[in-house]
Amino acid sequence: MKTSEKLKYGFFMAWGTFSNIPCPNKIWDNRAQKQMISLVPIIGLIVGGLLALELWLIPAIGPFVPTWGLAFLMLITPVFVCGLFHMDGFMDVMDACLSRRPMEEKQRILKDSHTGAFAMIAMVFVILCFLVGLIMAIDSIDYGYTSNTTLYLAILYIPFSSRVLACHDVLRCPSIDQSQYKSMEKKKSYLILLEILLPLVLTVVEFVADPDVFNTWTCLCPLYGWFLGLVLGAIVGRWARKQLGGMNGDIAGFEIVITEALMVFFVGAFNYIGSGMYMVNNLWY
Repeated sequence: MKTSEKLKYGFFMAWGTFSNIPCPNKIWDNRAQKQMISLVPIIGLIVGGLLALELWLIPAIGPFVPTWGLAFLMLITPVFVCGLFHMDGFMDVMDACLSRRPMEEKQRILKDSHTGAFAMIAMVFVILCFLVGLIMAIDSIDYGYTSNTTLYLAILYIPFSSRVLACHDVLRCPSIDQSQYKSMEKKKSYLILLEILLPLVLTVVEFVADPDVFNTWTCLCPLYGWFLGLVLGAIVGRWARKQLGGMNGDIAGFEIVITEALMVFFVGAFNYIGSGMYMVNNLWY
């Protein structure tokens, strides 16, 4: 199969598998599995674009909708686009890792279809993490911040970069025995390497187009939060792989959910703190 054909198959396979958006060309070929994994972050870019658009519209619709309502609307947007596909993996991994059993038993729990108490408790905490981060991000828009552009960029990057991280680990890390990716050849994906550079390129383009966006260190606070959440997500993902003896689809879903929750929380918190400090400095000086 030619590379261009693999990319075509991979794109539609990723669309049909990881998105609720109706796919016009439902095709499948196991030879394009690597390309499918490499193109999953495009789905994240769509989700991030919708979230950034909702955040951009908040000054217009905010006076008519309470903050918690706006946060809930943003929270369910990924559900409409992707379903609860990744949350299922997150809950399975939480049940397995928090069971404190031997690795073989954890791997059995990972594939068990029953939902345990650990999964339910973890799901509540991660949803609260999302909501608190979104509420802080929404509230900070009302503080007369110099520019909200970096906040929109950080929100755009979150679903994209969480999937880049998870897909990189699927393609590079050893798989556990029962993984659907066990037979897939483990090697570098140049698509993933290019996708890693996208947030940097977009940030540089925005800086060149409008340098005033970055005129104070507080304007960069959302990007600091995004980077911190991404690093912590990578660390937690490594912990999960160590607990379960390798990588599989459930662990990829876990990485996406926990990394997004951490990034949303820290983006919201850092933007809230940064906008508050900017307001205080303006009042003092």
